[in-house]
Amino acid sequence: MNKEILLTILITSLLWIILLIFLYVKNKNRTEKILIEGNENLSRINTEFNKKLENLLTEKNAELRKSYEKGYSDSESKKELSVQIIPWKEEIDSSTLFKNKKSIKVGYKHQLFSNGMPCFEPHITIVEELTVDKLNEENIKKAFSNLELIMNNIPNTGSVAVSILGNGKDLANSLLNLTKQKK
Repeated sequence: MNKEILLTILITSLLWIILLIFLYVKNKNRTEKILIEGNENLSRINTEFNKKLENLLTEKNAELRKSYEKGYSDSESKKELSVQIIPWKEEIDSSTLFKNKKSIKVGYKHQLFSNGMPCFEPHITIVEELTVDKLNEENIKKAFSNLELIMNNIPNTGSVAVSILGNGKDLANSLLNLTKQKK
């Protein structure tokens, strides 16, 4: 009886193992089939998406190219370059107490325009520079007369200073004459 029970348990166990293996293989095949179908479906959807994306990009590229060519042709038909030239002068006054110095720079200023808009900074071309440089005789005479007054008002040196320096007005006139002769 032991053998019969053991044989029955063994056969039943073997049947269960075969049934489990069968179910495992069937379930595995079904899972693989679902995965394969899912991958094929995703691949098909990806291909369709790439085609739609390519069509959209091609349309957008054509639209941008058309817009660029229209803008380029419009600018070619409307381009206008011009140069504006105007006279220019600059006065510089660098006077001091004893000297009057004035200089004038004369030339022209030109600038490039495109469709009425300036392209660069204006360029200045100096044609001639005139300089006037002369002594301020009135201020020199006043300075020497003030010096003479100061020297005469210093106590105990009035006559000595005048004898050493001489008359301040004469000294100023002689200096002015020297500068006129050098010119």
